[in-house]
Formats: sequence, structure tokens, C-alpha cells
Amino acid sequence: MSRHLPALVMVATLGIFALGILAVTLHLRTEIREDIVRREGEILHAVATMLQAEEEKALLEEPSTQLDVLLKTSRLKGVVAARLFDPEGKSVAAFPPYVKESPLAAADVRQLREFKIVARQNPLTDPGEVFLTAGAPEQGPLSLHEILIPLHVQGERRLLGIAQFFLDGRALVTALRGIDQSLINQSLSVFLIGGALIVVALRWAFGRLQRAQAQLAQRSRSLLEANRELALASKTSAVGALSAHLLHELKSQLFGIQALLAGRRTSPADKAEPGWRTAADSAQRMQQLIAQLLGVMRDEQGTANRYEVSLNELAQTVNTQVQPMAQACGVNFVAEVKSPGTVSSRAANLVGIILGHLTQNAIQATPRRKSVRLTLLGQPDGVRCEVRDEGHGFPAELRHLLFKPCLSTKDGGSGLGLALCKQLAGHLNAAIELEQSTAHGCVFSLVIPENLASSASAESNAPHLTEST
Repeated sequence: MSRHLPALVMVATLGIFALGILAVTLHLRTEIREDIVRREGEILHAVATMLQAEEEKALLEEPSTQLDVLLKTSRLKGVVAARLFDPEGKSVAAFPPYVKESPLAAADVRQLREFKIVARQNPLTDPGEVFLTAGAPEQGPLSLHEILIPLHVQGERRLLGIAQFFLDGRALVTALRGIDQSLINQSLSVFLIGGALIVVALRWAFGRLQRAQAQLAQRSRSLLEANRELALASKTSAVGALSAHLLHELKSQLFGIQALLAGRRTSPADKAEPGWRTAADSAQRMQQLIAQLLGVMRDEQGTANRYEVSLNELAQTVNTQVQPMAQACGVNFVAEVKSPGTVSSRAANLVGIILGHLTQNAIQATPRRKSVRLTLLGQPDGVRCEVRDEGHGFPAELRHLLFKPCLSTKDGGSGLGLALCKQLAGHLNAAIELEQSTAHGCVFSLVIPENLASSASAESNAPHLTEST
């Protein structure tokens, strides 16, 4: 959604709202003016009807009698001129004498024959249209109010004549201006209040729309990430089946190699050779690693018994796993248990693999005569593991790709170690992250949830420290 769209919609809505208010105001103004003018005509018609009722029925057909009714009616306040017409609209008489005599319009005559009052306001009327030049009351445009009423016998539908009155409209114009100003003020108030409500409502609606779009975008990203994770899990499952087969084959071959090396180590001729001892130790470590991986697979398939592993045992396992590398690299490795706790056997196997990878990476990233520290801490909500090194830190420009496969900052590295750690942590619903990265080293943390770990333990509360150099 464009960032200018909300403003454009608000402006367009306010414009339409303003046009609607203007149309309603103009319509009300026209109706009010017509109603006021019509009310004046109804008053004159009522007076004329009352005067006609006082005359004899036969005399009402005489023009003189009609003229008398006209003159009596014209005495009302505000009447400045009057005319009398026959039923055909032809002029009969005018009052005062300087009022022009002129025929009525055919459209007005048709309405009067239906006994309808004709009333209109002529705010700027040329005096020459109503008055003769000599004796005119004033010069310049006049504000006149014109009313035409039918003259007839009360109760009969026969037109006897037509009376035309011109009223002084100056007071009416002043009143209409006040009404116009009142309508403008009210319309402006309605626009300001309604506009404010519209703006608030639109801002709220666009806010909800933007939040919904953000949630939709987040869910789309999560779905894409889940699809990638699912694809990776499918590949991992296939690789896992193949790995299980290979591990069994390797275990058989390593058993033979280990037996051969064990025999050579007992031979007096080879007993003093360090190369055979190193090869035998390496074969033994590979055998242990294969056994650990097979143990994880058995736990995942539910064929192994469930038991609890203490944090001290876990620290000792990791120490045994990485001690040869730490000694070869000249790095001081310390495994410390700050508070007691346990993890399930299933979690312990996977956590051991994760911590093994993290500590090996830390040892490889740490210069000689520096330290790498593994800290295990039992907490009420689970177990927290920290791996702290004294290397040069992780490049900031690659941090967003930290746990992606095929990313490595080491020469010859495959970049699969951290990606595997992330996958295994996700399998346990554990959280793994790089908490700190500076020029003085990195700190990786692994938090195991409480359903797989516990801070309560039967072991001693004293911290356990395992160190190797």
C-alpha cells in the first residue's frame, strides 16, 4: 500500500463530504426562500378572501368591486403597488396611478386558473418595469416581492379576476441574508465536526489495514520459512536413513580397525611408537561418536529407555569430546556447571552434539593460549548453556546468514555445523542464538525448555568445574 494512499483517500472523502454539505445547504436555502415568499402570498390571499366574503356574490363579478377589494388589500404594510387583471390576464386597473399596466404571463394565468398562488422574489427589479417614469418612488434597482392571487367567490371554482401585489422586499432581503449566514455557519460546523470524525475513522481503518498487511506479510514470510524448513527436514530424513546404514557399516569396519590397532599397541616393537597410539585413540573416539549418533537415532525411534542425565555428566561428555582438539590448538577449555540440573536422555544426546559443535567452533576461532568456556546453568524454566570464546568475533555483515547452510568463515569449512545446531535445537524446541559478538569474542547460548530439563537434582549444589589445557 502506497504511503500517499491514506492522505489521498482522506482528501477525496472530505471533498465529497464538502460537496454533499454544499448541495444540501443550497437546497435548504432555496426551500426556505420559497417558503417565506409563499407564506406572504398566503397571508394576502387570506385577507383578499375575507374581503370578498363581505361583498355580495353578484357584485364580485364587477371590476369596480374587485378593484375595491384590491385597494383594501393593498393597505397592508409593505405593499407598494397593485394591479387588477381579468380572468384572461388582461390589465384592468393599477394603483397608485404611476404603476404601469401590463398583461400577465400565460404560465402565471394557467396556475391562477387552478387557484394556485404565484409568489416570487425579484431582488433587483428595474423600476421602469413596474412604475412610470414620472412619479416613480425611487430610482435604481428595487427589491420587490411579487404575489399573484386569484379572485373568486368562496366555495366556487370560477375565476373572477387576478390581483397582483408588489411588496417592499428590503426587510425580507435582510432577513434572508441572516438566514444565509446562519446556514453557512451551521454547514461549516457540520463539515468541521464530520470531517474530524471522518479523518479519525479513516486513520483507524488504515491503521488496522496496515497492521493486517504487516501480519499477512509476516505470515507469508513464516510460511516460506516453514516450507524451506519442511523441505530441509525431508532431505534430512532421507539423509538420516542413509546415514544410519552408513553408521552401521562404519561401526563394523572401525571395530576391526580398533582390534587391529589394539593388538599393535600391545606389541613390544610398536608399543613405544606414538603414531599407533594416536591412531588407536582416534579410532576409539570415532567409535564413541558413532555410538552417540546411533543412541540419538534409537531415542528418536522410541526404542531406548528414558533416563535423566545430570549437567555435570553432560559437561564431562562435552569435555571428553573436545579435549583433544583444545590440547592440539593450545586453547584452555573450561566446562563449568553453576547450578545443578538434569536433562532427559533424548535431549542430552542432541544437546551434547550441539554443544560439541559450538565448542569445537569456538576452539577453532580462539587463538593459542586463550580460553573457551562452557557454562551450564539449571533454571526454573529449563537449562541454559553458554559457549564463550576469545576469538575475533563474527563478521557483522554475515550475521543474518549465521545459521544458514554453506556459510563458513573458516578455510575449508562447509558451513553445516551451525545449520545442524539450529536444526537440532528446533527439533527440541530449544532456542539457540548468538548473544554477543565483539572484537574480543563471541557468546552463543542454548536454552533447553523445561519439559526436557529441570533445575532440581540430587547432585551436590557445589559448582563443578572441568578444565583442560
